[in-house]
Amino acid sequence: TLGYHRARGHFEITLQACNSGEDEIDSSVRTVIPKSYNSYWAAHGVMAAIAWGVAVPLAVSSSLLRNLLPGKATWFKLHMFLNVFALIATLISVIVAIAAQSQQTPDGQTPRHFDSFHHTAGFGIVGFVLIQVTNGYLRPSNKEGDTETKATARVAWEFFHRIAGGIFVIIGLFQVLGGLVTYEDRYGGSDYRIFYVIWVGILVIAVGGLKLMVSRRSE
Repeated sequence: TLGYHRARGHFEITLQACNSGEDEIDSSVRTVIPKSYNSYWAAHGVMAAIAWGVAVPLAVSSSLLRNLLPGKATWFKLHMFLNVFALIATLISVIVAIAAQSQQTPDGQTPRHFDSFHHTAGFGIVGFVLIQVTNGYLRPSNKEGDTETKATARVAWEFFHRIAGGIFVIIGLFQVLGGLVTYEDRYGGSDYRIFYVIWVGILVIAVGGLKLMVSRRSE
């Protein structure tokens, strides 16, 4: 694809008629050595993997397993810290990707930041994280006045926060997997997909098992 060749770089060469019988190389032939942006994309992938393969799943886990953590507010502090960290790591990841895409685009051409689903989804995820973190700080009061009844606004907020969070955790995990596939296709080398899948599997089994244990204890 064109995106693949842009990532590999380009060269310039001037073609003209050969002079038979002459052995010297014409000085008009000029080769531009393509610059590799491997390190840029590696940094992009590492930050994205840390954000969505570690920080966000652990943030969700701290909420699901709040009864296993000491203190009433410990889970909330962990949840908030990990989500803010994921936001910062995601922003860094996207900034690095934008810089790499811009610099590897040939002069005179416009960088194609939205030429694939992976790129578009990445920008969408950034927008979601900004909304989700801001929404966390703006959560409504838990009680309805002086009563013990949970406020209607809080019930609606919790429903949206949990559903949206769960959906984008899944999207983020697949986004990182897609990035690993793209990186391996472009630059070759070690294939980290199997390690990533194993890590995600361990997280799902561990959190699911602990959540089931907590549920049984509370019955």
